[in-house]
Formats: sequence, structure tokens, C-alpha cells
Amino acid sequence: MKYLLLAVLLTAHPAMTAPIVQAQVNIKKVSKTRALELFGGTMRKWPDGTRITIIIQEPDALANKFFAASIGVPHNQFSTVVNKNLNDGADIRVVGSANQVLIAVAATPNSAGIYSANKYVENFDGVRLLEIEQ
Repeated sequence: MKYLLLAVLLTAHPAMTAPIVQAQVNIKKVSKTRALELFGGTMRKWPDGTRITIIIQEPDALANKFFAASIGVPHNQFSTVVNKNLNDGADIRVVGSANQVLIAVAATPNSAGIYSANKYVENFDGVRLLEIEQ
């Protein structure tokens, strides 16, 4: 039974994570490569030059594992990029829950985050989904 549940989770991952941005961010879509750079903390400024704040749960959180899979990156690679950039001065804020990610992105100018369920984003003021090019 646990393998069936795991199979269901792994096949459902694109719908289970939502890359989000603060509503005033002027980017609508990024490539998978750019998504890794953005959410991993390598990309530190938006094209207009403003500093990016990334808000995520712990690098090993389930939402981040699903996000890494959705952009075709092994989770350990995503985790390594996040941890390296955390230690290298990127503005990455780690919060305790998915709801804290949603609230913090809405309240933080120029921010982006990985939320665990995209169905609630449309009804939450101050954030919107960021499309990842397939």
C-alpha cells in the first residue's frame, strides 16, 4: 500500500507544487533552468535590477522535492544549490510551513516561493502563480 501511495504522489507532483511570486513581480513565465536558478538562490535580481527574496520551507521539505522533480532536477541537486546559496549570501528565507510561504510571499516585495498546493493561490491576494515553461 505504501508503494501505491508513493506512486500516486510522484505522478501528481506538478499539481502539488506551485511556484509563486509576489503579485507585483513583472515576470509571468520562466524556463526550467531559470526556475532552478531563481528558487535555488543563484538568480538574485529580477530583470529590472530589484533584489529577489526567495521564501521556501526547509530544502528537504516535500514541496521542494516535488518542485525539483517538476523541473527535471534531482532533489539532492536542488538542495545543494539552495544550501550553497544560503551560505553565500542569497536572500533565501526558510519558513516552517506552506502557509507561511504563501503569507510571506504576499507580504514581501519582489519575492518568490514554492507553495505546496496551487489550487489555493488564485484566491489569495498578493500572490500569483509563476508559469514554468515545459
